[in-house]
Amino acid sequence: MPSADFFARLGFFVRRDFLDRDSCERLIAEVNESPREPCLVVRKGVDSVLDQRTRATSSALVPRTTRLRLKQRFVELTSQLEAHFGTPLAGSETPGFLVYETGAFFATHADTGPDDPPEIRARRVSAILFLNGPSGHATDGYSGGTLRFHRVLDGPEWEACPLPFDPEPGTLLAFRSHVVHEVLPVTCGRRLTVVTWFPARDA
Repeated sequence: MPSADFFARLGFFVRRDFLDRDSCERLIAEVNESPREPCLVVRKGVDSVLDQRTRATSSALVPRTTRLRLKQRFVELTSQLEAHFGTPLAGSETPGFLVYETGAFFATHADTGPDDPPEIRARRVSAILFLNGPSGHATDGYSGGTLRFHRVLDGPEWEACPLPFDPEPGTLLAFRSHVVHEVLPVTCGRRLTVVTWFPARDA
């Protein structure tokens, strides 16, 4: 499986230990104790709909103070992401705390597109913070649930060869929002991530 350094060489932004293990464990406890709601997907001409054939995952409704604390951590990255991706950014959206139970997945998609609502079209950089990682033990990790990126290498031989990213807890991965990616079904355990998006400053 390609390493985090390999993804960094491809132009992804990788920050290991964005959160330390104790911080991850505290967030995991909060997520596990919070109520959840199904995640929606954006459709042409519709702001959001429930479509579990495309996205079968849920969002944890963590306390507002937790959302704001994580948002501030992401906002503090803005200047680094601007320099890395060469584009002016307007801070970050309020983060989402995603829960992938066994069987959950997110089909191939991009986080922005020309037919999306204006606030979605404004996204330039997506970021994923991994609270836990792959493990054979359902109590502290998960199996399956692989994040894969499509068409990030040039050449027809790579068209049908998506690249998987193997996360460690506390790692943050950021990439351009138009990059196509997917999350394969979780086969065991519970996959926990925090996601946010950085819109264009002039949007």
